[in-house]
Amino acid sequence: MLDTLDILVGFTLVMLIMSMAVTMLTQLIGSALLNLRGQALRIGTSRLLALLDRGLTVGEARAIADHILRNPLVGQPRVFSDAHRVASIVHREELIKLLLDFAAGGEAERASNQEVVNIDDLRHKLRRSLRDNGIDDPAAVLEQVRNAVIELERTSPELSHSMRLNTAILTFAASDFLSKLNSWFDQTIDRVSEIFTSRTRMVTAVISIVLAFVLQLDAISLINRLSVDDELRNRLVASAIERVERTEAEATPGAAVEKFEVPAPSGGADLGNGVAPAAEPDEANTELRRRLDAIRDSGLDDLEGYGLVSFPRSFDEWAARWTITEPGGDAELSIFMRLFGILLTAAVLSLGAPFWYSALRDLVKLRSMIARKDDAERAERQTSQAPPAGAATIPPQYRGGEAGDLEPAG
Repeated sequence: MLDTLDILVGFTLVMLIMSMAVTMLTQLIGSALLNLRGQALRIGTSRLLALLDRGLTVGEARAIADHILRNPLVGQPRVFSDAHRVASIVHREELIKLLLDFAAGGEAERASNQEVVNIDDLRHKLRRSLRDNGIDDPAAVLEQVRNAVIELERTSPELSHSMRLNTAILTFAASDFLSKLNSWFDQTIDRVSEIFTSRTRMVTAVISIVLAFVLQLDAISLINRLSVDDELRNRLVASAIERVERTEAEATPGAAVEKFEVPAPSGGADLGNGVAPAAEPDEANTELRRRLDAIRDSGLDDLEGYGLVSFPRSFDEWAARWTITEPGGDAELSIFMRLFGILLTAAVLSLGAPFWYSALRDLVKLRSMIARKDDAERAERQTSQAPPAGAATIPPQYRGGEAGDLEPAG
């Protein structure tokens, strides 16, 4: 029983370490390279704009959304470039101001360095859409909103900036445009969160498959090895117990494993923990190195030391690992079983680090209970006790003679 549980503990620890690497790679690729949050926010913003007026086509709404979300006031600066990526967060009041400013060609629009071929045509169509929805002069509305915010700051300093801005917009921008945008904003952000989550899961699945194939990590072979290698199994169990105890002691409840999920929106399209400040190239490189070091420090070095994973240094080295060296074995069947084991590894890795940490914590607790029970039973068996009343004894006629001789005496 305890050996079977140790195999499960060792397997779960390996999957936890690998899934943590998958999670960190997903964060790195999804944020730094693909900007999944910004792409999802652009889709949601374009759909919201298309709802305002049928005069804006889906393509025009997408172009406007892409332009305003790259504004330096909300967009994320690119490394080694003056251009900006699509913002991953925008609040409702910010979106309203950016739309009005774009239609009016205001200060925020003049600060933008994004070049759009048909920007004048897009501005004209958005201005017409605003006029059809009750806002004839976007520039005048923006000026009234700014003046109202200053006045509220003077008369009601206890109010937060967002409350002052929201009050000013509700007072001077009240129109069909505002009612449509406010009534559909929260629902649209919910859809944005769903888009971001689904795309993140796709990236996680792809990274799991790639990592499993690069390392050729076979879940079936791993279980078989743990079942016969007592030393490896004991080392993994000791590492698992130490990891769980350290995490439970240092981490706050419910935050033992970093989760990669979308927080619930509240008044803004916040798909992260906030907007990071503009990073210089050296700072960006340092952050990249820090993330890569964190991936290895999560336990991959330990798995390499155990001989469970090994990063190939070349394609030839990776291809050579597929060679079947077992004599007398069916090569095609062995390769098929290895492929199945690697795909199984990729499937279980996509479950995520929180799942595997929870499983490891429960298995370690169960193992501790069973180990204490086995120790108590062993101690009880080793303790000399008088035979209880009515216990079976050897009849006298079978006693005597040499040890092990049960023939009747005489």
